[in-house]
Amino acid sequence: MEKQSKSSIIVSVIYFLLAILLLVGPRTIFKVCEVVEKPMRCYFSTQAIAVMAVMLIGIAIAHLFALTGAEKIRLNGLAVLSALAVILIPVQLIGGCEMKAMACQSRTFPAIYIISIVLIASALTEIVSILVKEKSGLKAGIRQTVSAVLSLTLLLTVVGCGNEATETGKDNKGSKDAEVIVGFNSGSLCLAPLHIALANGYFEAEFKAAGISWKIEDIDIANASELLEAGKINATVGLSGSLMQQMDNGLNIAFTGGLHTGCTKFYVKKDSGITSLEDLKGKALGVPSLTDSGTMVLKRKLTDVGIGVTTENLEVSFVPYGLTDLPLALENGAIDVAVLHDPVGYQAEQEYGFVPILDTAKDEKFSKEYCCQVYVAKTLADNNPKAAAAYTRALLKAAAFIQAAPDQAAQIQIDNGYCSGEPDTNAALLSSYSYKPSVQAGYDTFHASAVELQAIGELDRDKDIYKFIDEHYSKFEDVPESYEYHPADGTFTEIWE
Repeated sequence: MEKQSKSSIIVSVIYFLLAILLLVGPRTIFKVCEVVEKPMRCYFSTQAIAVMAVMLIGIAIAHLFALTGAEKIRLNGLAVLSALAVILIPVQLIGGCEMKAMACQSRTFPAIYIISIVLIASALTEIVSILVKEKSGLKAGIRQTVSAVLSLTLLLTVVGCGNEATETGKDNKGSKDAEVIVGFNSGSLCLAPLHIALANGYFEAEFKAAGISWKIEDIDIANASELLEAGKINATVGLSGSLMQQMDNGLNIAFTGGLHTGCTKFYVKKDSGITSLEDLKGKALGVPSLTDSGTMVLKRKLTDVGIGVTTENLEVSFVPYGLTDLPLALENGAIDVAVLHDPVGYQAEQEYGFVPILDTAKDEKFSKEYCCQVYVAKTLADNNPKAAAAYTRALLKAAAFIQAAPDQAAQIQIDNGYCSGEPDTNAALLSSYSYKPSVQAGYDTFHASAVELQAIGELDRDKDIYKFIDEHYSKFEDVPESYEYHPADGTFTEIWE
């Protein structure tokens, strides 16, 4: 029997503290992605890691009372294997969320890897130290350690094979030949349906149920249409008004459902003397681009009040600026009106005290129209309607979730790095729009926009506009008109009328 050394006690304490970190860290310090409705793989990974952490606590206690070198080698070997298993759980055996910005990938798993590496280093250091100091009496300990290594390796192999057989969705998400490639982007509050569909597992659930392979592709959402034409993606979301002219020029996409209304406002300075849309005749109107959805909305509204916006009768000037440059341009007097999408519009209103003369969330006409819609490549809608329908259902569910629980949605966006800002402010903005999803209202919006934009010359006047509308809006038999989310029990009700 040997007396327990000071260094051995230190190793035991290190094991114990690291095991406690693995046990409580994913729930507190480096918190894993929040479980809202359906747990994601990262949740199950941390549950499995918690089991390994309990095992490591047991190893730490046993190590504290181990007196022989052979016992310590055996326990250190088990600690190394346990730490390797902890690393393999998120890397290979169970996995986590796909997006690097997700909480599990950006903080939880990196912290777990660091803890495991420190644990392995501590164990190997003591093993080497014991081997150097002792020349005999270790054969039994070494033999038992090797036996433990082989046993746990076999266990990990069996678990890994079982996981491979049951988690095919994980492989599909990374497949080069994925049937659905979702164009994804962080940074914008209005892309909340995309964010929630991924974070809450709606994509995974719908695609898995339909047997569809899929993956996420990080993109610049401003270039989504070009990427879709190039075949880099075949599904995303967007402002329908911004895509109309591109579709008129050959962009082959199909809208499949409306997600939300009212994220665009039109501002003037407090002392501008402009109090109504009729006052805009002869004014300079600052817009994010000449084809922006806000520009299309403004042209339609000005036409309603009798102000010319056509090339034959242009009674205002449209001045393009970068979206984030528009507030300063308005403040400095370079333009008379700024067309702003939230959250830029909200921030400008708070900072400069601008006054909205048109708010699409409140306007009698536009409050019923869906500015943001689900869309897919026309080839996907036509040739693989099962995949397009699964994608649409996931996003309609996400919108219904936001409608019912804007506070939770805002927090999920921030926690996962999808959007900056304050949770209360973002939740207030989300709740100021209608996120009640609708396939028919999305179609009605597209129909009204296309007809009116053709009338003012924004779309080809020789085109059969009704054929154009029908060709570019797809409805699927297995996609309901809408969904309603019930926060109390986390379930959805399908609405078919």
